[in-house]
Amino acid sequence: MKRNQSIELLRLLLMLLIVIEHVLGHGGGLLQIINNPSSENVTVSFPTWLLYACCVIAVNVFVFISGSFGIKINLKKLVDILLQAYSTSVIIFIVAMIVGMRFSTSHTLGYLMPITFNNWWFLSDYIVLMMLAPMLNQFTEVYSIKIQRCILLFLFSILYIGGLLIDTCSANLGYSIPCFVFLYILGRHTHQYNVLSTIPVSWTVCALFVITMLNALLAYNFQGECYVMQRIFAYNNPLVMLDAVLLYMLFYKIRINIDFRNVS
Repeated sequence: MKRNQSIELLRLLLMLLIVIEHVLGHGGGLLQIINNPSSENVTVSFPTWLLYACCVIAVNVFVFISGSFGIKINLKKLVDILLQAYSTSVIIFIVAMIVGMRFSTSHTLGYLMPITFNNWWFLSDYIVLMMLAPMLNQFTEVYSIKIQRCILLFLFSILYIGGLLIDTCSANLGYSIPCFVFLYILGRHTHQYNVLSTIPVSWTVCALFVITMLNALLAYNFQGECYVMQRIFAYNNPLVMLDAVLLYMLFYKIRINIDFRNVS
């Protein structure tokens, strides 16, 4: 199986993980327990936290893939994404109104202009990343490996250390454009210099297992501690980010004989 087919399989897995994350977080109430634990007198089981720990890395993996292969922006692609976003949001709004839901002015504007009003934070940030991609691609092509690594270390320090602890540069626990930029550059850098090829698959699997288990154990033991819980599953938690890179590495190396053209 070609490597890009492995990544296509990974993309399908990421969509499933994102769905499960939203089911657990919103439908299952895990986000309420994480963000406002005093309001819920519930002890979540370790397997649930383990499943959530597996899912929470999906967004970081997706942005890392975008950096690794590079976003090639064009007007048609951008317009298609915008049309899909606006049409989907408007349809959801109309259906909600039909079934009797009522919205404030700000919520109405959010549905009618989801990108402008950041109704879907990921899509809004990702479109900005798409606009920045030509400059970021040029950066990794022009500057040396030493300069790139200095920049990556600097961004990691302020976004994944300072940003996690005291929200420097408005890192917003990783829900932010600066963190997307870091992951994009990191993906470009690792692909450009073939960094991942030197690490054995067995080490990748072991590290992925250990870090995922560690995050789940931390969540299970720190239930009720809002500050800690928010940061265990923050997108700019270095462990969550590393877990995302490891999952990408695993699929980057494997070969699975699937022909996606014949998948109905």
